[in-house]
Amino acid sequence: MGDSTEQLTIFVIDDARSSCRELLHRLKSIGYVAITFESPRRFLANADFSGIGCVISDLFMPEINGLQLLWELQERRVPWPVIVISALARVENAVELLQSGALTLLEKPVETERLREAVGRAIDVCRKRRRMIDRLNHIQSRLSLLSAEERDVMNRMLQGVPHKSIAQELDISTRTVDRRRHDIHHILGVANLPELT
Repeated sequence: MGDSTEQLTIFVIDDARSSCRELLHRLKSIGYVAITFESPRRFLANADFSGIGCVISDLFMPEINGLQLLWELQERRVPWPVIVISALARVENAVELLQSGALTLLEKPVETERLREAVGRAIDVCRKRRRMIDRLNHIQSRLSLLSAEERDVMNRMLQGVPHKSIAQELDISTRTVDRRRHDIHHILGVANLPELT
């Protein structure tokens, strides 16, 4: 479940109070603490997705169903995986959910071992997504440090334009191209073109 300092949050969304209680009990029995919402709207208005976690949502709910909730979370770019649960799901529901990006569909009443496996997998996926987001944010912040002239050189380097051709296209000396290339490598923390790519 990760190191003890890591804050894990599991949100359970189900309009049936008894189902929420049952899931809370099962999650507690496998070492997780969950926060429940009986309304998807209240969940969307109040949930904090800043840490690591997952969402467990019922499929059939009034106003917003589990599939619509999944779409809304994707629209908001929430990196938390969604586990959908249902007592009435059919094969076509499962296919649509998985094609739409749900981690899995579990049948109610949810078996403890299946829940343990699904939540464990969801937490791992969330950690990987967070690392990817952090890496992309790091890259974006580094790229923002490049000047317009350095970006011109970098873009041509990435297109495979030879050194002398870059100088000709930008009407600068090859020494200036060298200096800008060196600055690009230094700012972005890369040693060569393959790393830059």
